[in-house]
Order: sequence, then structure tokens, then C-alpha cells
Amino acid sequence: MTTWQISPGAQRLDLKDGRGEVVFTVSNPGPVDRRATVEIVGSDQVQSSWFKVAEPQQVVPLSGSKQFTVIVQPGDKAPAGTHWLAGRVYSADAAPEEDSVTSDRITFEIKPPAEKPKSKLWLRALIAGALTLVVVVGLVLFLVLKDGGPQVPDVTTMEQAKAEKLIKDQGLVPKVQQKVSSSADVGRVTSQEPRGGTSVEFGSEVLVKVGRGPLREGELEVPSFIGVKMGDIFNAVVEIMATVFSACPAGPGGFTLDDIMAGKPRCHGQPLKGINYEQLAALKYYRLGLAVQGDPQWPSNSDTLDPAMSRLIVAEQKPAPESVVRLDENSVLSFRFVAPS
Repeated sequence: MTTWQISPGAQRLDLKDGRGEVVFTVSNPGPVDRRATVEIVGSDQVQSSWFKVAEPQQVVPLSGSKQFTVIVQPGDKAPAGTHWLAGRVYSADAAPEEDSVTSDRITFEIKPPAEKPKSKLWLRALIAGALTLVVVVGLVLFLVLKDGGPQVPDVTTMEQAKAEKLIKDQGLVPKVQQKVSSSADVGRVTSQEPRGGTSVEFGSEVLVKVGRGPLREGELEVPSFIGVKMGDIFNAVVEIMATVFSACPAGPGGFTLDDIMAGKPRCHGQPLKGINYEQLAALKYYRLGLAVQGDPQWPSNSDTLDPAMSRLIVAEQKPAPESVVRLDENSVLSFRFVAPS
């Protein structure tokens, strides 16, 4: 059995306000997709309640990798001192002892609680705290009023874990989307929106697109149809259907609609020649998508579309543009159409 591979994002974790975050990268060198489970082990005084794996089970594609984020929060009663943790990965469909692999250790320190100020100094401490609060509030207000909010950091080419941390440190929320890329860009940010240096409000989302490697057999990168007219999509379907009919005339043993929808049409038992199979696979999306949203019905015996419906445009689609999907009989791309403004 091919063993798992697991590596931590850092060798040391610094807790801030008693809390920290660490990312483990799990790789699957095997020949098939496998479901991995990640749990945390640690030194003698470490307790399992200190750790929470955001998504403890994920499907790791063949020859690919997935990232598992772990929240570390020991609590106020945790013993002070230096501790360590490590990630352990094993197949979700097998016993842990059969193929588990443990990562390198990550050390972290729990500091003892600060001593309480002596009672005779409480007034001085209160005044100092009040002055500090005034200075901090004034500085925050100055920055907010000056620039309208924090600036989005430039995280392009960074590793995903580092990019997410940098965005969070600015008071913003990272939103990660996997994107087809070269093998060299796997796990790295290939683009972001808004771009670096843009002033936004606290708590705003920053979309980062992270490379996931080239497309594999059977996968399709979903194209963007935002703003496209229903009539244009319909005409594209009619054109593809005409190409198929001209390549293989109807008749016993010819081809079936199921063959076309599967993206592998055959003519009298033989593969069709000169057909764009990627277009045919997408044809399944176009047809099913039009039949799902807003009750616009696909004409059954016509090569034309009602003019009013033809002018509707795509306002939203699922899966989102640039998403990677694996085509099968359940694949559906749904559209939400609206009238043009």
C-alpha cells in the first residue's frame, strides 16, 4: 500500500492571546483518489481538547495534495512550558494502525499568567491603561479616516497558508478558490481580488485563487457565462447538434442522445471523427442548465428561441467560473437569468 505524506507549514507556533493556527499539507502519491483523516498528537501534558481540525476528513486526489487547518487553543488552565504537537494522517476507510504516518513536530510555548499588580498600584495602572486606550483608539480612527480602512496585502505567488495569515492579520477574510495552474504553482496564489494596495472596509472578503495543478483526465474547467445571452447559448447548442448529425446520419445503430450527453458519441459502434469532445461535454451543461433555472423551457421541436427569452442574460452560475469539475451523468451547470438593464 502506498503511504501517505504529511508535512507541517512551520516548525514553531507562536500563540497569540492563547490561540494559534497551523496548516498541514497531506499528499497522496498513490494511483487513485483516497479519503484522508488527520488528527493531532502531542507531548505528555498535551490534551486533545486543545486542538480542532477544521476539516478532519478530505478526499486527496491521486498524485495531489490537500491542506488541513488546525486551530490550537490550550485554554487558561493549560500548564505553562514548552510543548509539541504533530499531525497524524491515515486512510478514512481503514484502521489508523494500518497506514498512519506522523509529521515532524511543531513546538509551541504556553507562558505563565502575568502577575497581578499590587493593590497599592491599581490607580497608576488604571491611569496608564486609560491613556494607552486613548492612544490606540486615536491611532485606529486616524488610519480609518485617512485611508478608509485597511489595505489589501499583495499575496500573489505566496503559499496559501502564508497568504491567508497575512490577510487575516489585516482584519480581512480570505476566500480561497482552486484554479487550474502549472505544476510549479500548486499551493501558491496565482491571482487575487481586490488587488494588493486597495483600501477596503474591515471584515471584507479577499478572493485568492490558488493553483491546483493541470487538469486531469475527465476534468473540465468551467467557463464563465456571466453576461452571456440565453440566445447565444442556445445557438451554440444548435450548432454542435448540427455537427453531430452531419458526422453520423440518423439510422439504426447510429448514435443516441445519451452518447452525446456522455461526451463520447459513437456512430454505428465507432467513435465519431472530427468532433470537439470538450464542446460535447459542455453541451450537457448547457441543456440541463437551461431547463433548471427560472422555468425557461428548452424548445422540444424547434431551432428557434422565443425573442424575449433570448435576450435574458446570465447573472449567476454554479459551479462558479474557473471551478474544476469531474464530468459524469450527474454534472449540471445551473444559470440564473435576469432581464438586461
